[in-house]
Amino acid sequence: MKVGHAVGISVSEVGQGKWRLRWRQNEAQPGGSARRVQREVYVYSVDERKRLEIEIEKQVVERGWWEPASEASKIKPLDVNAEELAQLWLTWKKGPRGAGKNTLMSLAGSLTRWFRAVRAVKGLAVDQVVSGKTFTMDTVNAVVGRWRDEKYAPGTIYQSMAAVVDLWTWAADQPDCRDVIPSPPHNRKMVMPPTVAYEAPQEVPTWAEADACLRQIRLPVPRRLATIMRYTGLRLEQAVFIHREDFDLSAATLLIRKGKSQREKALNRTVPIAQGLVADLGDWIRGCPVGPLFSDLKNPTVPMRSYRNTTKYVTEAWEAATEGGEARREVWAPSNREKARPDHAFRAAFQYHLMDAQVGDNVIDWLVGHAPSTTRGKHYARPAESASRRAVEMIPAVDWQQSNITVLRFDKRARA
Repeated sequence: MKVGHAVGISVSEVGQGKWRLRWRQNEAQPGGSARRVQREVYVYSVDERKRLEIEIEKQVVERGWWEPASEASKIKPLDVNAEELAQLWLTWKKGPRGAGKNTLMSLAGSLTRWFRAVRAVKGLAVDQVVSGKTFTMDTVNAVVGRWRDEKYAPGTIYQSMAAVVDLWTWAADQPDCRDVIPSPPHNRKMVMPPTVAYEAPQEVPTWAEADACLRQIRLPVPRRLATIMRYTGLRLEQAVFIHREDFDLSAATLLIRKGKSQREKALNRTVPIAQGLVADLGDWIRGCPVGPLFSDLKNPTVPMRSYRNTTKYVTEAWEAATEGGEARREVWAPSNREKARPDHAFRAAFQYHLMDAQVGDNVIDWLVGHAPSTTRGKHYARPAESASRRAVEMIPAVDWQQSNITVLRFDKRARA
């Protein structure tokens, strides 16, 4: 979008949080003559854009050209604080149409990890400034090597370096940093470690193994969460975000509020649910007040903030089921993965058994919230509701085996 001014200033948004101001002004030429020339400047905030619009228009009207107020005495910085630049970058990323809360938290964590490692490899104290000049390939290689020595997961290293490369590229483009920040590599592959390619698990739980785990979970809250994951294939963090009003038990549907990322297009979608879920948890759900089903202890109006206790009890349950000969360790702690995946085992079972029942990939992706794998799925079509309904009807009810566990009892005081 362009905006016109009395002196012909053109303002164009040329990127997320980046604007170009362009105008024509009179400039002195050798011999004393003047010539009309076009000039432009880039700004990175709305406030700076508005300030410059007024300043440029005023000076061009009064004397025919614009000169920054401090241009005559301006001294190029000898260095910049890289951590301060990181904060500015995160603010820019937030922007009016920028990154979401979870993405910003992930980026901030990646940069914290980077600066901690830079201090270690450069021998800097905690209170010493990290120079903008540390953005070099030597630093990158030293930091990545240190992370590998410390046994960081490949995915963590890749995610951290993706944030660092984006920050480096942005910082090198800032007017006050161009003479300080080393130029980033023209090819990201020169900086980024190899993409992580996880092997598929060798085994997935049978329905009987998943049910054996559910029977071993000691407390109501983690048991109900695990039951929902078993019936829906949702991730733990998605199940935690479910509200009472998201369930339509009469229609057997569930509104999914949260997705892993905007790229998946998994948030705010309504999916059918199995009748077994309605039978097992329907009475408890009906007795819950409006709001999060799994609310935070300190603030019942928001979902629980930490999932660690739930993961702890689910892990204990898988361990007990394994020791009792009712489940294989490989299905929840794969030998080809560095970390166990006790919560994710329910999601794996949901997808595998629907796939084994010849349910279409597009239906499974829609139910669990995977990014569509085809152009049609990404932009146009979603599975018919009847196809999704037939798929969830294939999911068997949990076999509680006359256990003494009561999944229906509503008890808000029982917390994990």
